[in-house]
Amino acid sequence: MKNVLVFVACLLGAVEAFAQAEAVVRLEELDLKSMAQGYGTPQKATSIVGKPLQLGGKVYEHGLGSHSISEYLVDVNDAARFEAVVGVDDETNKQGSVVFQLWVDGKLALDTGVLRGGDAPKPISVDLEKAKYLALVVTDAGDGNTFDHADWADAKFVLRSGGTERPGPLQYRDEPPPPIASGVPAEPQIHGPRVAGATPGRDFLFLIPATGEGTLKYAARNLPEGLGVDANTGIVSGRIAKAGEYDVEVEVSGAKGTAQRALKIVAGERKLALTPPMGWNSWYIHYMNVTEADIRAAADALVSTGLAAHGYQ
Repeated sequence: MKNVLVFVACLLGAVEAFAQAEAVVRLEELDLKSMAQGYGTPQKATSIVGKPLQLGGKVYEHGLGSHSISEYLVDVNDAARFEAVVGVDDETNKQGSVVFQLWVDGKLALDTGVLRGGDAPKPISVDLEKAKYLALVVTDAGDGNTFDHADWADAKFVLRSGGTERPGPLQYRDEPPPPIASGVPAEPQIHGPRVAGATPGRDFLFLIPATGEGTLKYAARNLPEGLGVDANTGIVSGRIAKAGEYDVEVEVSGAKGTAQRALKIVAGERKLALTPPMGWNSWYIHYMNVTEADIRAAADALVSTGLAAHGYQ
C-alpha cells in the first residue's frame, strides 16, 4: 500500500510539473520573422553573435539575443504576464548602452532606464491580464547602436490559469488596400518632376509619369545622344554621352487626347536627385536586412497602386 501511495504522489507531482511547464511559453518559441532590429537578426537562446547568453557572469539557457533599435509586437492571447532578465551581453566587454521598454496596448508599461555594458542585469515583469498586445522595444539610449547586444534572457510568457491560447506575433487584419490616386481624369496628364539628373556614361532610367484612360503611348523629342524612349512603357533609358543640359519635350497620347510637357535633363557630376525624391525608404521596415526581393516588391507595389504613374519612385 505504501508503494502505491508513493507512486500516486510521484504521478501527481509529475502531472503538476507538466501542467506548470505547459503554462509557460518562452519568447524564443515564437515566430520572430516580424521582429525588426537595427543589426542582424534575432537569435534564439544565444547572443546576437551566436554566443551563449551571458549577463552579469551568468549564462542563460533560454532567451533571445537582439540588437538595438528593435521592436517586436505580440498578440498576448491567454498570457497573464511577461517576465525576463535584460541587459547588455557580457561579450561586449562593458561597451554598448540600451533601454528596454514594454508597451501594453500602446501605453508604456515598463522602462528600464539606460543599461550599459557591464551593468547588473535587470529582472522585469509586466501584467498582461487585461492586455491585447505587447510591444518589446529596445532603444539605443540616444548614443547610436554600437555594441548594443541586447539580451532578453529567460524571457517567457506565463499563461493565466486554464489558458490554452498561446501568445504569438501580432496578426494584422486583412483589410482591402485604401484607394490610391482615385478620381484620375480620363484625359492624359503628365505628372512628376520637370527636371531629371544624370551622370554621363552611367545608366539612366526615367519613367514618364502619366495617367489617362485606356492604353497610353509615349514619345520624347530632343533626347540627348545615347537615350531612347519605349513608346509602350514610357521608360527613357540608355547612357548620355556628354555632360550638359538638355531641353526635352515628352508627349503622352491616349483615347481622350494628348498631353505634352517640358523635361530638362541635366547631365554632369553630382547631378542626381535635383528634386526631392518621392518614394519609399526601406530602412523604416527592413532596417539592415533589406533584400533584392524586398526592393522589387516595393517597386511592383508602386506600379500596381498607380503611384509610379504620379511620379513616385
